[in-house]
Formats: sequence, structure tokens, C-alpha cells
Amino acid sequence: MTEKLYMINSYLNEVEGKVLLNRKVGDEYHTILDKTIFYPDGVGGQRGDKGWINDVIVEKSIEKDGKIIHITKDKIPGSTALVKIDWEHRFQIMQQHTAQHIISSCFHRLFDIPTISFHASDGFITIDLDTDYLENYETEKVEELANTIVQNNFLVKSYFPKEEDKSKIDFRKSPKVNKNLRVVEIDSIDYSACGGTHVNYTGELGLLKIIEIYKQNGKARVKVLVGKESLLDYTKKNNIVYNLAEKLSANSDNLIEKFDMHVESKISLSENYASLKNSFFQLLKENSMTNLEHLGNYKLLFENFYRLNFSEAINYSKFFEEDNIILILYHQNNELVQFLIKPCGNTTINMELLMDRLKNKYNLRGGGNKKLLQGIIYISKNENVIDIFRNELENLNI
Repeated sequence: MTEKLYMINSYLNEVEGKVLLNRKVGDEYHTILDKTIFYPDGVGGQRGDKGWINDVIVEKSIEKDGKIIHITKDKIPGSTALVKIDWEHRFQIMQQHTAQHIISSCFHRLFDIPTISFHASDGFITIDLDTDYLENYETEKVEELANTIVQNNFLVKSYFPKEEDKSKIDFRKSPKVNKNLRVVEIDSIDYSACGGTHVNYTGELGLLKIIEIYKQNGKARVKVLVGKESLLDYTKKNNIVYNLAEKLSANSDNLIEKFDMHVESKISLSENYASLKNSFFQLLKENSMTNLEHLGNYKLLFENFYRLNFSEAINYSKFFEEDNIILILYHQNNELVQFLIKPCGNTTINMELLMDRLKNKYNLRGGGNKKLLQGIIYISKNENVIDIFRNELENLNI
């Protein structure tokens, strides 16, 4: 059994111990000490510690049969161990775990919503709650009360109660174990059975901020920032607000109003632009229809769409859907020709054969269906793109 010093004092960041076992397992070394300050990975939703033993990096630590196994890539020298943990990492974990107790307690106290589980990551925590939906006002009330608890700097303490005292404790959630029961108490506000690391005073959390609410496995999940991460997030978002306000000639009080006006103006401009474009397309079509040419029983319309991008060319082609013509839109850039061929109205041609011929002769890159063929072909400098398409259509025996 390893003596787990982190359960006695979360602030210990260096300790000396004895090496009880040091063996190679595959490409790793597994070391067991008589005592440790390393909190193991994956226990109770809390992240494990980072650190060193005799200056050898501990990749991770795990708990097995009451023993803490320290896993390293290199062998730890000697029979004694100088154990050090990454204090910044540990303190963030302590803040996060205490924050979870406070947030969970506030949801329970204010809205009788139990916590299902919690997960800690580098920079934030998530708490899964036993409800399928949360109102914004609920998270706002929880956040307000939680930060009041932080600001009042209440004492956080952990202890192992006597058997006769266990039934007197008002646990937020009934303990799953009875043996070696450890209680984390926040100054008569919250009692939880917990083996994790915590701060000594709630004021050490600085600031709590719920930044996101979403569903996970059908239940509500909140994402929470703690301490420095909350401040960094506030600074980032404050800069965003400031920059947006400057661009919109607004301030933080009327920014949303100005942004809504900007969006409405953009929508209006887009609608006006679409209307003008449709009018332009209609005029362009009327002018183009005077340039029809005949090929057998078919009417062909060749048009260079140099004034349009390809997306606009596709939209323009829709203006011919009621006309019994074969529309050929193209744009040439040296040896590269971008094109669109569309049988309109009741006109039909063998598009599959046309596609095959263009692939074989002009390295077609593109595709289509019975109603539209689009893509890119490559021609030589002395070839004429209109002649090419006219000849290929004529060879379809149309």
C-alpha cells in the first residue's frame, strides 16, 4: 500500500520516499514508492499529476490495488526517491476540482439538479447534470452564487470522519463507499465524499465562469473556466467586443443594436444586388439571343462569360431553361477553357457521348448529367474554342 500524501496535504509539491519496486514492463518502467504526492490519472474525473522522480520524467501514474504505479520511459536510479510535481499543473487541478464541488452544490441547492459526473481538461472542466435542459437564468443564478462563495473565501477542509459521525453528515450525494471515507467540506455549505485534491480556501479560485451549455448523451453539460483561464477568456472576449465596437462605431452598450442594424443592411444590400444581377442577366440574355446559330434542327448559343465567375455563369444559364436551345458558355485563358454546355427547354442531346469525346480529345476535367456538362478542357494555341464545340456537337449527329 502506498501512502497517499496528496490526501493529507494537497499543497505538498516535493517529498522524499523509498523505492519499493522498480521493474521494466515492455518499453516502460513501473515504480512503486512507500509514499507519493502523485495523484493518479483517471480517478474520480480528476487529471493526474505531472512531475519527476530523481529528475526522471513521470509520464503518468495509475492506481492498482491501493498502490500508485509511476510510469517512466527511463529507469529511476537509486533506492531513495526525490519526488517533485509540476506545481502549476497541480494547483490548476486543485482549483478545478474545488470549482466543480461549488458549481455542483449550487445547481443542487438552487434547482435540485444533481451532478452525474465531471471531467477536467487542461484549461476547463465540464459537469454533466441530471437534467435534459437548462435555462439561461438557471446558469446565471448558479454562476452568481458560486462566485459569491468564492469571494467570501470560505474554508475548504478534508477529513476522515469517525464511523459514528458519518450518518450526521449532510452529503450532497450519498457516498458509494463507507470504508476509508474521506469528506471534503466547504465551510458547512457542501459535503462530498471525495479523494481528490482541493484548495484550502474558496478565494483561491479567483473567478468561475460558465461559458457553454450543451447536451451530452441526452443530458445537460456545462463547460466552466476557473481562475486564470476565466480571466484570459474575459480579456479575449473584451478585446473582441472592443474591436467590433470600433468597427461599427458603437460601444459595449449598443453593440448588439448596431450589429443587428449592420446585418439588416447587409441583407438589404444582398437582396438589392441579387435583384440587379437578375436584371443584368435578363438584359444579357435578350442581347445574346440575337446571336443564335443553327446546327441541323438545333439552335446554338455561344457566349463568353468573361464578365462572370463560374457560379454566376451557372445561375445565368437558368434564364434559358424555357428556351429550346443548346447553351454553350465558355471562358478561355490561354490553353485552358472553362465551359458549361446545357440543353435547354425540350432540347436533348447525348451528353454522355459528348463527355467521352471531350475526355479523349481534350483531357476534360469535369462532369455532369443529361441536363448539364461542365468542366475544363485544354486546347492548343491555334485551335478555336467555338469551332471545337460546334464540331463536337455536329459529330453527335444532331
